Amino acid sequence: MELVPGRWLVWTALAAGAAILLVEGFFLYRFYAEPPNPRDAPRAAAVAGASSPVIEAPVRDSADYLEAAGALQDRAAEASQDVEEAVLRYDGLDADDVRALGEDAEELSRVHRELRSLGPPPDYEGYHRTLVDGVGRLRAAAALAYRLAADPGSAEQEDFETYRAYTEEGMEELRRAGGMLEEKTSGP
Repeated sequence: MELVPGRWLVWTALAAGAAILLVEGFFLYRFYAEPPNPRDAPRAAAVAGASSPVIEAPVRDSADYLEAAGALQDRAAEASQDVEEAVLRYDGLDADDVRALGEDAEELSRVHRELRSLGPPPDYEGYHRTLVDGVGRLRAAAALAYRLAADPGSAEQEDFETYRAYTEEGMEELRRAGGMLEEKTSGP
Protein backbone atom coordinates (compact mmCIF):
# COMPACT_ATOMS: atom_id res chain seq x y z
CA MET A 1 0.00 0.00 0.00
CA GLU A 2 1.40 3.30 -1.06
CA LEU A 3 1.04 6.28 1.28
CA VAL A 4 -0.41 9.26 -0.49
CA PRO A 5 0.67 12.48 1.27
CA GLY A 6 -2.86 13.91 1.35
CA ARG A 7 -4.38 10.75 2.86
CA TRP A 8 -1.62 10.50 5.44
CA LEU A 9 -2.35 14.04 6.54
CA VAL A 10 -6.09 13.34 6.79
CA TRP A 11 -5.55 10.17 8.84
CA THR A 12 -3.09 11.96 11.13
CA ALA A 13 -5.57 14.80 11.69
CA LEU A 14 -8.37 12.33 12.43
CA ALA A 15 -6.19 10.40 14.89
CA ALA A 16 -5.14 13.62 16.64
CA GLY A 17 -8.76 14.78 16.84
CA ALA A 18 -9.84 11.44 18.32
CA ALA A 19 -7.04 11.60 20.89
CA ILE A 20 -8.08 15.11 21.93
CA LEU A 21 -11.71 14.02 22.31
CA LEU A 22 -10.68 11.03 24.43
CA VAL A 23 -8.54 13.16 26.74
CA GLU A 24 -11.21 15.85 27.03
CA GLY A 25 -13.87 13.24 27.70
CA PHE A 26 -11.73 11.60 30.36
CA PHE A 27 -11.04 14.80 32.30
CA LEU A 28 -14.30 16.67 31.75
CA TYR A 29 -16.88 13.89 31.90
CA ARG A 30 -18.40 15.16 35.13
CA PHE A 31 -19.29 18.45 33.45
CA TYR A 32 -20.75 16.96 30.29
CA ALA A 33 -22.62 14.07 31.89
CA GLU A 34 -26.37 14.37 31.77
CA PRO A 35 -27.50 15.31 35.27
CA PRO A 36 -30.08 12.97 36.75
CA ASN A 37 -33.61 14.23 36.34
CA PRO A 38 -34.48 15.36 39.86
CA ARG A 39 -38.18 15.20 38.99
CA ASP A 40 -37.88 11.40 38.68
CA ALA A 41 -36.58 10.92 42.24
CA PRO A 42 -39.80 11.86 44.08
CA ARG A 43 -41.88 9.69 41.74
CA ALA A 44 -39.54 6.72 42.10
CA ALA A 45 -39.47 7.15 45.87
CA ALA A 46 -43.26 7.35 46.04
CA VAL A 47 -43.55 4.16 44.00
CA ALA A 48 -41.08 2.40 46.26
CA GLY A 49 -42.81 3.80 49.36
CA ALA A 50 -39.60 5.48 50.50
CA SER A 51 -38.51 9.05 50.94
CA SER A 52 -35.70 10.81 49.08
CA PRO A 53 -32.33 9.17 49.66
CA VAL A 54 -30.45 11.00 52.39
CA ILE A 55 -27.12 9.75 53.64
CA GLU A 56 -27.31 9.15 57.36
CA ALA A 57 -24.79 10.88 59.58
CA PRO A 58 -24.62 11.36 63.33
CA VAL A 59 -27.58 13.37 64.59
CA ARG A 60 -26.65 16.85 65.75
CA ASP A 61 -28.50 18.95 68.26
CA SER A 62 -31.04 21.34 66.73
CA ALA A 63 -28.97 24.53 67.05
CA ASP A 64 -25.87 23.01 65.41
CA TYR A 65 -27.95 21.43 62.67
CA LEU A 66 -29.84 24.65 61.88
CA GLU A 67 -26.61 26.63 61.77
CA ALA A 68 -24.95 24.17 59.38
CA ALA A 69 -28.06 23.77 57.19
CA GLY A 70 -28.53 27.55 57.03
CA ALA A 71 -24.93 28.11 55.94
CA LEU A 72 -25.27 25.45 53.23
CA GLN A 73 -28.56 26.92 52.06
CA ASP A 74 -26.91 30.36 51.80
CA ARG A 75 -24.06 28.90 49.71
CA ALA A 76 -26.57 27.17 47.44
CA ALA A 77 -28.62 30.35 46.99
CA GLU A 78 -25.51 32.39 46.12
CA ALA A 79 -24.22 29.86 43.58
CA SER A 80 -27.69 29.44 42.07
CA GLN A 81 -28.03 33.22 41.72
CA ASP A 82 -24.68 33.37 39.90
CA VAL A 83 -25.85 30.61 37.54
CA GLU A 84 -29.10 32.44 36.85
CA GLU A 85 -27.25 35.68 36.07
CA ALA A 86 -25.02 33.80 33.61
CA VAL A 87 -28.00 32.16 31.91
CA LEU A 88 -29.71 35.53 31.51
CA ARG A 89 -26.72 36.76 29.48
CA TYR A 90 -26.15 33.40 27.76
CA ASP A 91 -25.47 34.88 24.30
CA GLY A 92 -22.70 37.12 25.67
CA LEU A 93 -20.76 34.56 27.75
CA ASP A 94 -17.02 34.34 27.22
CA ALA A 95 -14.58 31.61 28.28
CA ASP A 96 -14.14 33.09 31.78
CA ASP A 97 -17.91 33.18 32.26
CA VAL A 98 -18.20 29.53 31.22
CA ARG A 99 -15.39 28.61 33.64
CA ALA A 100 -17.16 30.51 36.44
CA LEU A 101 -20.41 28.75 35.57
CA GLY A 102 -18.61 25.42 35.91
CA GLU A 103 -17.30 26.47 39.32
CA ASP A 104 -20.82 27.41 40.43
CA ALA A 105 -22.11 24.03 39.25
CA GLU A 106 -19.34 22.33 41.24
CA GLU A 107 -20.19 24.44 44.31
CA LEU A 108 -23.83 23.33 44.11
CA SER A 109 -22.68 19.71 43.83
CA ARG A 110 -20.51 20.14 46.94
CA VAL A 111 -23.35 21.78 48.87
CA HIS A 112 -25.71 18.99 47.84
CA ARG A 113 -23.23 16.33 49.02
CA GLU A 114 -22.64 18.14 52.30
CA LEU A 115 -26.37 18.54 52.90
CA ARG A 116 -26.98 14.86 52.19
CA SER A 117 -24.33 13.89 54.72
CA LEU A 118 -25.67 16.26 57.36
CA GLY A 119 -27.67 14.26 59.90
CA PRO A 120 -30.78 16.15 60.99
CA PRO A 121 -32.37 15.80 64.42
CA PRO A 122 -35.61 13.76 64.22
CA ASP A 123 -37.79 16.89 64.40
CA TYR A 124 -36.14 18.32 61.27
CA GLU A 125 -36.11 15.28 58.96
CA GLY A 126 -38.95 16.56 56.75
CA TYR A 127 -37.31 19.97 56.45
CA HIS A 128 -34.01 18.28 55.66
CA ARG A 129 -35.44 16.08 52.88
CA THR A 130 -37.15 19.09 51.31
CA LEU A 131 -33.97 21.17 51.50
CA VAL A 132 -31.86 18.36 49.99
CA ASP A 133 -34.39 17.91 47.18
CA GLY A 134 -34.44 21.64 46.44
CA VAL A 135 -30.66 21.95 46.31
CA GLY A 136 -30.54 18.79 44.19
CA ARG A 137 -32.81 20.42 41.62
CA LEU A 138 -30.70 23.59 41.63
CA ARG A 139 -27.59 21.41 41.19
CA ALA A 140 -29.17 19.72 38.17
CA ALA A 141 -30.11 23.13 36.72
CA ALA A 142 -26.55 24.42 37.16
CA ALA A 143 -25.03 21.29 35.59
CA LEU A 144 -27.35 21.67 32.60
CA ALA A 145 -26.57 25.39 32.27
CA TYR A 146 -22.85 24.66 32.32
CA ARG A 147 -23.21 21.92 29.71
CA LEU A 148 -25.17 24.29 27.45
CA ALA A 149 -22.65 27.09 27.87
CA ALA A 150 -19.69 24.78 27.26
CA ASP A 151 -21.29 23.44 24.06
CA PRO A 152 -23.60 26.17 22.75
CA GLY A 153 -24.07 24.39 19.42
CA SER A 154 -26.00 21.62 21.15
CA ALA A 155 -28.37 23.98 22.98
CA GLU A 156 -32.04 23.80 22.05
CA GLN A 157 -35.07 25.64 23.36
CA GLU A 158 -36.17 22.50 25.20
CA ASP A 159 -32.90 22.55 27.16
CA PHE A 160 -33.61 26.05 28.41
CA GLU A 161 -37.14 25.03 29.34
CA THR A 162 -35.72 22.10 31.30
CA TYR A 163 -33.25 24.45 33.01
CA ARG A 164 -36.11 26.79 33.94
CA ALA A 165 -38.21 23.87 35.29
CA TYR A 166 -35.30 22.61 37.44
CA THR A 167 -34.70 26.11 38.79
CA GLU A 168 -38.36 26.81 39.55
CA GLU A 169 -38.83 23.43 41.23
CA GLY A 170 -35.66 23.91 43.27
CA MET A 171 -36.70 27.36 44.43
CA GLU A 172 -40.19 26.08 45.29
CA GLU A 173 -38.64 23.31 47.41
CA LEU A 174 -36.45 25.89 49.20
CA ARG A 175 -39.53 28.03 49.88
CA ARG A 176 -41.34 24.96 51.23
CA ALA A 177 -38.34 24.16 53.43
CA GLY A 178 -38.31 27.73 54.70
CA GLY A 179 -42.02 27.52 55.51
CA MET A 180 -41.49 24.24 57.36
CA LEU A 181 -38.62 25.76 59.33
CA GLU A 182 -40.63 28.86 60.18
CA GLU A 183 -43.48 26.66 61.39
CA LYS A 184 -41.08 24.64 63.57
CA THR A 185 -39.28 27.61 65.10
CA SER A 186 -42.36 29.82 65.65
CA GLY A 187 -43.88 27.25 67.96
CA PRO A 188 -47.56 26.41 68.56
